[in-house]
Amino acid sequence: MRSVVMAFLVMAALTFALPAAAIDPEELRPFPATASGDIPFEIDAARFCSERGGYLAEYYFRVPNRYLRFLPASGDTAGPLTATLECEITLYSEGGDELETRRETVVVKSSSSEAAAAERPFQLVTLSYPLNPVGWGVRARVRDLGARKRGILYVFSGRRRDGEAQAHFSAEPSHTRAVCLSDIQFAWAIEARRDSSGRAVGRLHIVPNPGRAYGLRNPTLFFYFEVRSPETSGMFRADYEIHREGAAVFADSDTITGSGGWSMSERVDVSTLESGTYELRVRISQDGGTAAETAGTFNILWTPIAWERSEDEVLDEAELYLTEAEFADLEEMEAGDRARFLEAFWRDQDPTPGTARNETYEQFLARVDYAERQFSVLHSGRLSDRGRIYVRFGEADDVRREVIPVEADRLESALGDDPFLDSELKAAISRDRSRPRAYEIWSYYGRGDPLFPGRDLFPGGEQIRFVFVDDQGFGEFYLRYSTQHGAVR
Repeated sequence: MRSVVMAFLVMAALTFALPAAAIDPEELRPFPATASGDIPFEIDAARFCSERGGYLAEYYFRVPNRYLRFLPASGDTAGPLTATLECEITLYSEGGDELETRRETVVVKSSSSEAAAAERPFQLVTLSYPLNPVGWGVRARVRDLGARKRGILYVFSGRRRDGEAQAHFSAEPSHTRAVCLSDIQFAWAIEARRDSSGRAVGRLHIVPNPGRAYGLRNPTLFFYFEVRSPETSGMFRADYEIHREGAAVFADSDTITGSGGWSMSERVDVSTLESGTYELRVRISQDGGTAAETAGTFNILWTPIAWERSEDEVLDEAELYLTEAEFADLEEMEAGDRARFLEAFWRDQDPTPGTARNETYEQFLARVDYAERQFSVLHSGRLSDRGRIYVRFGEADDVRREVIPVEADRLESALGDDPFLDSELKAAISRDRSRPRAYEIWSYYGRGDPLFPGRDLFPGGEQIRFVFVDDQGFGEFYLRYSTQHGAVR
């Protein structure tokens, strides 16, 4: 027993002593990004022209309250709650070389435990640093210093709950030596700061929108940018265009007279635009010639699910019903195009189009709920092998369960002579005789009850079987054999 414990401690020590892996430049996508891990925060970034030359980079974090641990401040249980976060930015060159790491500790507040646990409230954190001239890729992390990671492997490590996102800056905004144009900062709202008399004073109050999402909860696109022209004066023209799949769906312009530089903020009503990913283009020109231009994408989302679920949650759910090819395409989409695709998918599956209800989607949600309740062991029930088969094909016509199989009931005995198994599958089962394991055999006769009859019909007249095995003895059953081609992953 002691040797087992020592082996576990050594494994844990090695696990948490490993350095962070370097980024793979080919795997990075442009900002914005959504983190994976315990804290699925969103992050965006914008580069602003510095008076000393080069750029100042601002990073905008949006961290949902429900993933943080809020504690009473200074032991005052009646007062506001606080969470202590460590926000970290690691900068990389385009070749993947680490350049620098900066981190700051930030204390955020919530008015009550109810607000801290709610869906919509979140924390906005902005970090600002001079940008290394060759800085391109970014790894961002958020750690909750008041919450330990859960799980037996983390008992001895002291690791905190965290999330990580990776992204890269887009191409540097084009400009002449005389004019420097910043990136576009996408905002949730932009307001003038006012004194007690209501007069506008000082800089604008800009509320960042790290997810660049607009539509259902905010039908107005706000954006901000800066121009520096220390050596040029006169009249400039600023053109703004919104493009969707290469075609302009909105265009406007402003004229500016001055020298040294200026900042501009704009708002656009996007309530008539459909769900999708759009590109905002800004062009600065003088005397008919382009002096600088930049662009950035944003998303229009009109369904509550698109707003309420993280990217990982949306993809996890979509993997339950999409084909491998469809899911591969979905993974490459931006949030707006992903929402547009899924809206069209469920619209096509609606048996009663034109009504408020989509019975197929309701059945899908009911099956997901059942899978969560029945099959959650080490992982979410809907993501388990039994869960995804249940969601897609419904309840089996026959289920054979063997928790402690004796010799006559062992898996190879139960399936070795099954006429529905092909020779290759029989050989695989025959080789797998290492030890008796708990298993379940789900049998479907005929068509079963597929969620999408037009997509998931079984071959006519055949019996389909799925064999789930508890390999480790923890109650987590994995799909090991099936007569359905492509079911085993």
